[in-house]
Amino acid sequence: DRPGEKRRRRDEEPRPLGPRRERDLGRPLHLPTSCDHDRAAVLGRVADDGDDHDRDEEVAQVRALGERLNRDHERLDVLVNNAGIYLDERRESDDGHELVFQVNYLSHVLLTRLLLPLLKAAAPSRIVNVASAGQEAIDFDDLMLKRSYTGGGSYRRSKLAQIMFTIDLAEELRGGGVTVNALHPATYMPTKMVTGRFPPTNSIEEGTNATLRLVESPEMEGVTGKYYYM
Repeated sequence: DRPGEKRRRRDEEPRPLGPRRERDLGRPLHLPTSCDHDRAAVLGRVADDGDDHDRDEEVAQVRALGERLNRDHERLDVLVNNAGIYLDERRESDDGHELVFQVNYLSHVLLTRLLLPLLKAAAPSRIVNVASAGQEAIDFDDLMLKRSYTGGGSYRRSKLAQIMFTIDLAEELRGGGVTVNALHPATYMPTKMVTGRFPPTNSIEEGTNATLRLVESPEMEGVTGKYYYM
């Protein structure tokens, strides 16, 4: 995310940029009373940059969550993937993946795939991936960044991968009643990954409201495969 990015007015439409622990894992996002999704289980894959990553983002933990939700529920109206960490030094997960890539991208892909049966059962339903305007071309010869790691580079590449997944999955699911969209909700909100690294620009409330527009707005009905800068 870039400092000084111009915010769009709240009454403007979002701008599409082209088709192309179990403790916190799956923590409910409580919607305002204006939200229509009475039956919705809105989930965020939540991670911070504390000291618990090596446990919280394990593939086994994500898989266990998906299996539990499939066992306990018959439908899922909305899935919000909201993982995001930023690490100044390269680390690997216990699964052997570069940690930022695993938390910010791979966990989303796995959880989404596991929950597709519930989302399809609830159609029309929505998948919202919370991405970022900070993006960078992916070097597929060094996908795990063993040769050239920077904190910003790993974050930006994971977010581009997330958006690419959004577009590909939207095409795969097109016509089936499950829409998939991504957004940059706000710039430098005062979260753990921002505080102490960058000066905050937007509030967490702004980012939450932007995300909720994709979750609940009637204008998003049937819209899929888009990335929005809110």
